[in-house]
Amino acid sequence: MKKKLLSFILAICLIMPCALFLSACGNNPPEDPTHTHNWATNWSKNETEHWLTCDGCDEKKDKGNHDGDVCSVCGYEKGLTPNPSVPTVSSVRDLEVITFDTGEGMFTLARLPDGKNMVIDSGTTGLKTQILIEDTFRYVYNIEKIDYFVLTNVHVLRTGQMAYILQNFNVINLFTPRVIRIEGQQYDDSYVLDCYLDALQYVPNSCNVVEVAENNCDIVQSFKDNSGNEYSYEIDFMLPVSTEICQNNTWHSDAMCDTTIVTSIEYQDKTILITGDVRQRNTQGYINNYDGEKDVDVLITSFEASDPYAITNAPSFAGKDYFECISLEAGDYAIITPISSDARCDVLKRTAAEICGWDKVYMITGVNNLDTAYVKINSSGQITVTAE
Repeated sequence: MKKKLLSFILAICLIMPCALFLSACGNNPPEDPTHTHNWATNWSKNETEHWLTCDGCDEKKDKGNHDGDVCSVCGYEKGLTPNPSVPTVSSVRDLEVITFDTGEGMFTLARLPDGKNMVIDSGTTGLKTQILIEDTFRYVYNIEKIDYFVLTNVHVLRTGQMAYILQNFNVINLFTPRVIRIEGQQYDDSYVLDCYLDALQYVPNSCNVVEVAENNCDIVQSFKDNSGNEYSYEIDFMLPVSTEICQNNTWHSDAMCDTTIVTSIEYQDKTILITGDVRQRNTQGYINNYDGEKDVDVLITSFEASDPYAITNAPSFAGKDYFECISLEAGDYAIITPISSDARCDVLKRTAAEICGWDKVYMITGVNNLDTAYVKINSSGQITVTAE
């Protein structure tokens, strides 16, 4: 009996060091049991689960299943979130967001740091805008593929070159407001939809069409450089007001602007917010739904000051509540592109300048001899803004 007991005690003594070794962090030597986990801030994920990893060992924490088509924890979205393995990018470039005035309306090109491209709107109709797009995309930036093409709404001033882009460039994902897809509606001002309706026939079968509704539609992209340094950015599409705008089975063009999609790009703890028509309903809807959620460092916005619903036509509002809502503050930037040249645009510029500082606000319009604004965020999070 004593011999068996002695053997049992000896076995326990042999097993305990192994157990301690196995419970230690993967890369943590057994003689250093005081290892402190350094947990990642970005979620690792696959098609079913998400978790946080320690960069000094193989341990994981907070592992769980995705809770829907768009996971509320890690942002994984079926069909849009990239492959769970983090891709390596040979050259990590600065995030560049370039906004062009087309006389009526604007379009924005975002050159994402992993080499992908996003286009927001396509400007108005006419050969001048078409040539501008062709020269900018193909000859200045050597772009043949557009990973994300976003229509903030489907008014002709947003979709003027939609068909041209779909026919001449490889569009991978197309984002539009959901309201356009409602069947059986009649249109009181169909001319404003002509470009959009015509362009639909050119959407290739390979293009992933996403109808942005009330819920956010996030894209979270992680990547690393050749040295193993990891980066990530997030694109968030938001619809500030309700899409239920059909009255008496007639869809009004006025209501079209109330469904404008708001796009934000977050990189290195900096946020660029890009809006289309800044109207009272859009702005109030944004405040109601997203108040306090966005701390915007660069605001890029366009609007028609003569629009009776424009925020500059409400003296008590004048854009100030909107700027406060998105936490625009001293040192931040505002880029304003009028849809048409209108003196009342200066109201919004003055309001922004009082908050940000006059040297931080740009009015992109031919009247000011400024047609293009360039925003850059480098890998250290430093912002530079220029206009010409």
